[in-house]
Amino acid sequence: MKRLAQLIVTAAGLAAGTSAMGQTYFAVVESGSDKVVLLSTADGSVVNPLWIDLVPQGASTPIEALVVGNEVWVSDQLADAIFIYTLSDLPQYVTTIRGGMDNIRGMEHVNGKVYVTNAGSGNGATANSIVRIDVATRAIDAVYPSGDFFDLISYGGNLLCSNIGLDDIEIRDLTGGLVQTLVNSDGVSGIDFPQQMIVLPDGKIAVSSFSPPDGLYIYNSNGSQHAYYDTTAGGLRGVGLLDNGSFIITNGSGIHTFDPATGGEALVVNGQGRFVTKVSIPIGCAADFDGDGFVDFFDFDAYAQCFEGGTCPPGKTADFDDDGFVDFFDFDAFVAAFEEGC
Repeated sequence: MKRLAQLIVTAAGLAAGTSAMGQTYFAVVESGSDKVVLLSTADGSVVNPLWIDLVPQGASTPIEALVVGNEVWVSDQLADAIFIYTLSDLPQYVTTIRGGMDNIRGMEHVNGKVYVTNAGSGNGATANSIVRIDVATRAIDAVYPSGDFFDLISYGGNLLCSNIGLDDIEIRDLTGGLVQTLVNSDGVSGIDFPQQMIVLPDGKIAVSSFSPPDGLYIYNSNGSQHAYYDTTAGGLRGVGLLDNGSFIITNGSGIHTFDPATGGEALVVNGQGRFVTKVSIPIGCAADFDGDGFVDFFDFDAYAQCFEGGTCPPGKTADFDDDGFVDFFDFDAFVAAFEEGC
């Protein structure tokens, strides 16, 4: 019986660790509870409801969780700060970048630099600018006066920026200079208050619109409008494309899925949804079921509770071999891995 218990404990620990730590997910910021949740990229279902807890760091209105090398940088609009965590199954707090920023929103990582949208003039910041932070030193090394941007993303060697002051989508160079106004909107018949943007696999651009006519806009690469979806979830803030062709959309009532083919929508997470970011979590030591960096009897206990129908560590399941069943095949596979060590 004791051996059986050990098999149960060890086997599923490896299973859960492998499936949870070696896949790609959507990291979605929920600013109502100041947290980052993990969603499946397949269907938008919740994988980890509390991947990063931002409360201990004093978060106020987090906007985007951006992968920067082996870290996750989280911008906070009202805290005027960027909180940094390790990129892992159980992220650990690293440090906070403050000063020289005010009312920040979206960010992008390009060639060792993080470009941050900055709207305010507090804390010594320059209003309506792009702040550039050197990743290695974590220090601001340039400020480019430009526009009132809510998001910016890498785009053909430049930056694609959503300008909420003009309701336009602009292409800017890496020093903030205007290259082209891709979408020139009047904010009445066209997009108003554009927030997060993503480039789709076919080169089109999806943009979330916060103010009426709010909804999801799809643009061709030449800036012409390809499609507009007046989603039931209004006041859109974030957008991400699921593997099945549907979208993750976020607003002030939560995180939703949206199927453009049928118009169907479903609430996934209640709260204040913000930006949607794809993250790939590195594979760690799969036998470390509780994710504390050690393989010991605490992992055994954590798995036993999980296997018997109790609480599992965030993002973990008892299905080690990922075949949809929890059985002795899972036990044996984990035992082999556990005895091999990490």
